[in-house]
Amino acid sequence: MNKFYKSVKSISDKLKNIDKNAIRVSATVAVFFLAVWLMYLLHISNNTKRYRNVVDDFIMAQTERESEGISSAFDKRCTAISYGARTVSKVDEAYYREDLSPILTSLTAACEFEHVVFVDMNNKTYFEDGTVSADYDFSQFIDACDVGTQYMVLGNEEGILSSKSGFVIVAPVRYMENMRGYLIAFETYDNIVSISELRKEIKHDEILLDEKGDVLCRIMSDNSVEIPKRDVNFFDEAQSVMDAEEFNAFTTEYTECINARVPGKTLRKLGEGNTLLIYYPIKGTDGWAVMDCYPESVIIAITRSAEIEAIAIFVVIVIIMILAAIQIIKFLSGERRKITELEYLDGLTGVFNRNAFVNRAAEILKENKNLPYTMICFDVVNFRIINETYGHERSDVIIQELANACADAFGHNEAYGRLTADVFVALTLDDGEEGERIEYLEQHVIAKAREVYINHPIKIKRGRYEVTDVKESIDRMIDKANIARKYVNTNGTELSCRYSEELLENARKADEIESQMEEALLNGEFKPYLQGKFNMVENQVSGAEALVRWIKPDGKIVPPGDFIPLFESNGFVEKIDFYMLEEICKYLRRMIDENREVYRVSVNQSRYLLNDPEYVNKVKEILLRYQIPVGLIELELTETVFFHEKDRMIQMMNELKKMNVNLSIDDFGSGYSSFNILKDVPFDVLKIDREFLTDSVHTEKGKIILEKIVNMAHGLGMSVICEGVENEEQIELLKSINCHYAQGFYYARPIPMQEFMDKYNTPKN
Repeated sequence: MNKFYKSVKSISDKLKNIDKNAIRVSATVAVFFLAVWLMYLLHISNNTKRYRNVVDDFIMAQTERESEGISSAFDKRCTAISYGARTVSKVDEAYYREDLSPILTSLTAACEFEHVVFVDMNNKTYFEDGTVSADYDFSQFIDACDVGTQYMVLGNEEGILSSKSGFVIVAPVRYMENMRGYLIAFETYDNIVSISELRKEIKHDEILLDEKGDVLCRIMSDNSVEIPKRDVNFFDEAQSVMDAEEFNAFTTEYTECINARVPGKTLRKLGEGNTLLIYYPIKGTDGWAVMDCYPESVIIAITRSAEIEAIAIFVVIVIIMILAAIQIIKFLSGERRKITELEYLDGLTGVFNRNAFVNRAAEILKENKNLPYTMICFDVVNFRIINETYGHERSDVIIQELANACADAFGHNEAYGRLTADVFVALTLDDGEEGERIEYLEQHVIAKAREVYINHPIKIKRGRYEVTDVKESIDRMIDKANIARKYVNTNGTELSCRYSEELLENARKADEIESQMEEALLNGEFKPYLQGKFNMVENQVSGAEALVRWIKPDGKIVPPGDFIPLFESNGFVEKIDFYMLEEICKYLRRMIDENREVYRVSVNQSRYLLNDPEYVNKVKEILLRYQIPVGLIELELTETVFFHEKDRMIQMMNELKKMNVNLSIDDFGSGYSSFNILKDVPFDVLKIDREFLTDSVHTEKGKIILEKIVNMAHGLGMSVICEGVENEEQIELLKSINCHYAQGFYYARPIPMQEFMDKYNTPKN
């Protein structure tokens, strides 16, 4: 097959065009995705700005919330100390030791202070546990506390009442405008710092500043608290990295917000980069604030991560879409290749179909203008019977083997292909070896048929058209060879036919008939005619044969010789035969119902009809539908029916006999195997062919043979009828050899059914 496919240049060119189209589609898709990508980048850029603002607002809101928590904690403690100072002021000095202890303990527990003590005007210190000591010096806190205030908050005190660093709240205790002492509470910073997930997610510093800007503590990302080892002033550090104008602007903004007790934010350069500063005043303090410092790089990283995430998602989507597009393009390319193969290569055999064959044949004729060529169309005789009998699967093997054999039967300067079903076409050199090629194909197909247990005889018939003009359309050459193929006489020995213009005219007539036959059957244009059969001894009608006539609505009659052979070749004869059988059953049923004389009617059955596996059941169904009595229907078959698959045909005849259907063998004497058939098939009637009768009348040997046939048939229990009887001489001969029945123009011509009814189906008394 390799040499065969090397010639498929035109097909490969088309496939290249398909690939180019696929590339164009791919480029278009790529440009489209690039445009979408640029638009999406612009969209991301705009969204990034909006997202940055959203992040800033989110951070601001979270920082305010956390600062509010710290501020509330301070305010709660300051309020508690103020309330405690008023309570302590009411305690009688004589009962300080007994009454102060529960008050101090209650304050410590309520606000989770580390310690709460009372220092009287004599510098005595009263503790929660009731102890009193004069060893502690709290003068630094007392001095800082303005007697005119409710309380004072002092930061970064270490070693006073606790080993931890924290802040101190000092509240004066007065009674009736008289100073009685000071209530001092100590608290660590980590007790007022709220737990924040934001510090873990966004790394930043959160610091507590006093009114001078000194750093009291730093709150780390893990919510731990760090106390500076030395005095650190936030504004001093800021001034060292900012220019004077920027520093002044920052401190002004900060001071205004703290004095107004409102939060604020600003973006300033601290160190190597810009920092977002968010500050929030702490309630209950004099100028204290929470300062959150977010490096701009951290915020950019957040927005960038979102931007990268959006880009990554888009990239993934684009990649998926590109992969999907690639798969679609591959699929479309594959499908187009398949379509191209279907367009140029036969699906069952893989050889050229008509389109590809036309292209290749044109190339061959163009390249070899001086060589003689013949276009041939060939098929397997009666392949339809093989197909219906053995099924598509096994019959396809025959077609495939025929295609395989063609690869060796035809050379590189020749071409072949499959047209349809079992019909092949070939452009072959007119070198006198055409017959050998066909014989080679037959032998290979026969061998393959045996392998798959197909017993039907394999013969190949062919129509030929000699190429005289290389410029003529290849399609016209194929059509002419195909016309010749259709007119091959399959009953002859020469299964070849050469194209002629006469065949073309016949083909046109055939096409016209085929275009009308289905509609004609539906419209009832096929009419049953009856030709009487006569008993020559009694000189009266004994039966009839049903013959089909095609009468068009305008009264024009199509001769049987014009349509019967065509119907036999295209298979339409099967519908006609069943139609005729049903029409005759209707006629017989009517005669019975009208109480008329009824005669047996014989109906011809095509050899193609008998290849239908359901044939016997269909006949039975028609007979039962019209309730036809035994003996009124006779099925006529020609001996050619038994040329192929004799055993199966005999079995079918036996099944028909079980239904009490009469059988007759038609045209006896025209074939070569008649006598063998008589001993195997249970025929009721033997019909002698008209040609055999004509030849026997004029020779003594013929008369003897005819007489022996009649005697043999009688000996086998069969009736004998001779068809084509046209004169007295033939009648006398038949009577002399004891043949009692005749059919022919001497007695009656075929007449319409109604005329036969009026003439012969007379009412019974």
